[in-house]
Amino acid sequence: KTWSVPYWSLAGVMMPAGYRVKLIGQAEEFGKTVGYMIFAFSLALVLLYMVLASQFNSFVQPFIIMLAQPLAIIGGMVSSTLLTLLVVPAVYSLVEQGLQRWHEQGAARGNP
Repeated sequence: KTWSVPYWSLAGVMMPAGYRVKLIGQAEEFGKTVGYMIFAFSLALVLLYMVLASQFNSFVQPFIIMLAQPLAIIGGMVSSTLLTLLVVPAVYSLVEQGLQRWHEQGAARGNP
């Protein structure tokens, strides 16, 4: 026996033995789309490996390159986050101190 109901409505529902859930509507289409995307990305990785292997005439170097790219992206994101968290406040405080000195010097000379 099959229930054709929205997936979210079955959260925490205990079904009797012999019953199963069948996804319908958007959930079914989403499941198909995920399958197509996994196939497309897998095919892209295989083709990328083939192109790199032909470029480098090696079977090992393409793996090294393909594994290094995600690590480089993560490193770039971490460094840009650290730059934002550490350098931007320091530059802001320097500008704030400079403006404060400029106002103090102007007030000392009689300029508002």
